[in-house]
Amino acid sequence: MRKRLGKKEISVFISLLIMVIGACLPSAGPFTQRGMSSIALVLALIILIAANALPVGLMCFICILAQPLMGVTSSLAESAAYWANYLFFFVIMAFAIGIAFANTTIPRRVLFYMLKHVKRDEKGPLLAIWLTTAVLSGIIANFAVIALMLAFCWEYLDLFDDESGRKKTGRCLLIGMCCATELGGNITPLGSSINMMIINMMEQCGFTLSYIQWILISVPLFAVLFPLAAKILFTLYRPEPLSQEKIRVCIESHELNMPLTEKEKRLLVICGIMLLLLLVSPLVPVLKSELIIVAAGIILLMPGIGVAEYDQLAKSEAFTQTIYICCFIGLAGILNDAGVVQVITDGFQNIMSGSPSIFMVVAFVCILTIALCNFLPAASVPSVLTVPMIWFAVSAGINPVLVVIPLAMCSNCSWILPLDPIALLTFGRGYYTLGDMVRAGLLLTFMTAMVTGGWMMLAARFV
Repeated sequence: MRKRLGKKEISVFISLLIMVIGACLPSAGPFTQRGMSSIALVLALIILIAANALPVGLMCFICILAQPLMGVTSSLAESAAYWANYLFFFVIMAFAIGIAFANTTIPRRVLFYMLKHVKRDEKGPLLAIWLTTAVLSGIIANFAVIALMLAFCWEYLDLFDDESGRKKTGRCLLIGMCCATELGGNITPLGSSINMMIINMMEQCGFTLSYIQWILISVPLFAVLFPLAAKILFTLYRPEPLSQEKIRVCIESHELNMPLTEKEKRLLVICGIMLLLLLVSPLVPVLKSELIIVAAGIILLMPGIGVAEYDQLAKSEAFTQTIYICCFIGLAGILNDAGVVQVITDGFQNIMSGSPSIFMVVAFVCILTIALCNFLPAASVPSVLTVPMIWFAVSAGINPVLVVIPLAMCSNCSWILPLDPIALLTFGRGYYTLGDMVRAGLLLTFMTAMVTGGWMMLAARFV
C-alpha cells in the first residue's frame, strides 16, 4: 500500500517547485527578474518554516544554497556576504546571559518578592507572575523566560481543588503569559533578537537607535500597555480566587531566605556593569553596544566565573536562532538590492497619501505587523517591512525611530492566533481555546495600536 504524503512532504515539494519557478520568472511590472526570484525564495522559505517541514537551521542553509542557483546572487560567496553580521555574535551571547540567569535562583527570588507584595486575591498572584515574566523578558530571550516561568504556573494551578476553578484561572493566566512575555521583551533591545535585527537595519540605512533611546520610548509604553492588557484579560476571563492559606503555603514552600551565593553576586555585578555601559554608550563612541554584550557573555562563560558553561550554550537553541535571524537579515539585504523594498515603500506612500500623522502611521504599522505575525514566521515580517518603513517615514517627515520601535514591538506580539512558539507552549495544555485567544487578541491588538500611536505622537516632541 502506497504511503500518503504528509503535510511536511507536501510543503517541501511546494517550496522546491516555487524555487524552480522563481528561477525562471521574468521581470514583471515594477519588479526586476532578480526581484521576482527573491520574492519566490522568501515565499518558499516561509512555507517551509510555517509547516515546520525541516529543522530551522537546515532550511536556512537550503535558502543560502538556493540563492545562486536561482540567480538571486551571483555566487555562494555573495550570498554568504549578506549573512555576515555582528548579530551572529550578539544573539549567541544574549542566550549565554539567559542561561546564566536560569542557573541561579534570581528569577524565583524576583517572583516570590512580587508574590509577597501583591494583594492575595484572585488577581494578585497572576499579576505577580505576569510582571515577573515581563521584567525577566527584558533581559533574557523570550523563549527561555516562558519555559522557566511556566513551571511555576503549573504548580500554581495545581493548588486548585476543583477543575472548574483551575480551568478558568488557567485560561486567564496562560493567555496573560503570552502577553507578558512579548510586552516585556520590548523593554530593552536585549529582550528579543528581532529588536537587535531592527537596530542593525537602522544602522545600515544610516540612522542610529541607541539603547537609551529605546528604553526611554519603550518603558513608558510598557507601563501603560501592561496594566491595560491585564484589565482586558481580567474583564474577559475572570480568574477564580484561591484561599489565603494555600497562597501563603505556596509562598512559604518556595521562599528563598538564604543570602545570594557568590555565583549570583558575580552575575548581578557583571550584568549591572553591562547595563550601565549600554546606557552610557551613546556618550562614548568607543563603547559599541554589540561589543559590550559580547564581552559580558564571554565573561559569564569563563570557567573561573562559574555562572554558565559553554557546553550549555552549545546544546541550547542559540546557534539555531542565530542562523535563523542572520538568514532573514540576508534576505532583507537581497530584497533591498533587488528593488523590492523600493516597490513596497512606494506602496506605503500610496496607501498613506498626503501628509499622514504619526498616529495614523504607527497605528497602521502595529495592526499590519501583528496581523502578519500571526501567519508568518516572526523574523520574516520585520525583515521585509523595516527598511521600507524607514524610508517611508523619512519621506513623510517622521523620525524613523518612532516607526521602527512599534514595528519591533509588534513583531514580537502574536496575540490573535496561538501559532507563535510562545503561545504554543501554553495552548497545548488545553486551558483555553482558539476562540478565547482570538477574542482577547483582537482587543489587545486594537489597544496596542491606539496606545502606541498616541504615545509616539508625544514621544516625537523629545526624540
